[in-house]
Amino acid sequence: MSDDLRFTEEDADIEAILRSLSVDDLEFDLPPHSVWEGIAAAMEDAPAQPLAPVVDLASRRRTPILLGAVAAALVVIAGLAVVLVSDDTADPIEVAAAELLYAPDDPGFVELGVDRFAEVTLLQEGSTETVRVDAADLPVTGDESDLEIWLIGVTAGEIQTVQTLGLVEDPSAPGEFTIPDGFDRTAYDAVAVDISIEPHDGDEAHSGMSLVRGVLST
Repeated sequence: MSDDLRFTEEDADIEAILRSLSVDDLEFDLPPHSVWEGIAAAMEDAPAQPLAPVVDLASRRRTPILLGAVAAALVVIAGLAVVLVSDDTADPIEVAAAELLYAPDDPGFVELGVDRFAEVTLLQEGSTETVRVDAADLPVTGDESDLEIWLIGVTAGEIQTVQTLGLVEDPSAPGEFTIPDGFDRTAYDAVAVDISIEPHDGDEAHSGMSLVRGVLST
């Protein structure tokens, strides 16, 4: 099924009508009994032919009709559900991006970040946001430290929070990092993405040794 299917207002109206149907709505309105008597009388006056007897439809069981109508309704509702599932598989939306660079005049940066860079994109899929590193030229730190990626929330020029997204396993292809549910980027004037060197010293806080950094912008 094509990914461009949509659950329209007309589809919603159809589903609402189907869900509101009762058993009485699915039964036929039968004509008065006199109609069948008139038909029978007319057939008696006709030339003799092998004829099947006139059957009063009121005496027939309506179960097959009812089951058929319900089955048709379920097919329509199931089709609408497939459309909704198809929409859930849509590609993530790119909502912001940043170019991470070394800042020579900032004492929080280390020289290992000179001429290094990274390009990141902020993706949104439903309520989940992800920072994807599209390109990077980052140094290999060796066995004594790791590279770690952070979000820094800034309001009125002051750092309000520093949130880790995880370690960079491969400096040449850092990958994607899911933003924790507790971090609301809209609560800050600006949000920067930072990649730092983190020594193996047991301290989980930012080391203050940034390599590259950039502010997310739409």
